[in-house]
Amino acid sequence: MMVTMVLSSPSKKEIYDPFRKKWVVATPEEKVRQNLLQRMILELSYPRELISVEKALSEMPHIAASHVSSCPDRRVDLVCFAKGIHPDHSLYPLILIECKECSSLIEGAKAQVIGYNYFIKACFVAVAYPNGCQWGYYDSRMQTYAFSDQMPSYHELMQAVVHARK
Repeated sequence: MMVTMVLSSPSKKEIYDPFRKKWVVATPEEKVRQNLLQRMILELSYPRELISVEKALSEMPHIAASHVSSCPDRRVDLVCFAKGIHPDHSLYPLILIECKECSSLIEGAKAQVIGYNYFIKACFVAVAYPNGCQWGYYDSRMQTYAFSDQMPSYHELMQAVVHARK
C-alpha cells in the first residue's frame, strides 16, 4: 500500500515526518521510509511508541546503559523496540531496518544492516525499497543471515522471539 504524503510545497519538495515531528527533504529514500512506517503501523500493527527514526547506534538503550565506546558513529534508518524480550533490558531492539531508494541497492544494504546489527544485536533486520521489503534473522545453524520477502507483523516477530526461547 502506498500512502499519500503531504509535501510542504512544490518548490521545497519536503515531507512531514510525524515521528521526528519536522519537515524533511522528500528524497526517494525518505519516501520509502515514510511509506514503510505507515504500513508498519496501519497494516502490520507495530506500536508507534516503540519505533525510532534515524537512531544513532550509540543511543540504543542497551548500548548506552553498557557504556560501550567501540560502537561506530552511524544511524539506523528505523528501529522497532520490544518490551520483555531480553532479561537485562526493559526495551530491546526487535528489528533494524535500512531504507534504500531502489532495489538494486539491496545487497549492499543487507551488508550495512548486518554490520550495524553486529553491535546492536536486534532479533531481526530488514531492508526496504520502493516496492518491497526483505527481512532476515541470523540462522545460527547455518551461521549466516537468512532473508525472506514480505515484512512480518509485529505480532509474528514477537511470536518468533518467544518460540526461539523454548
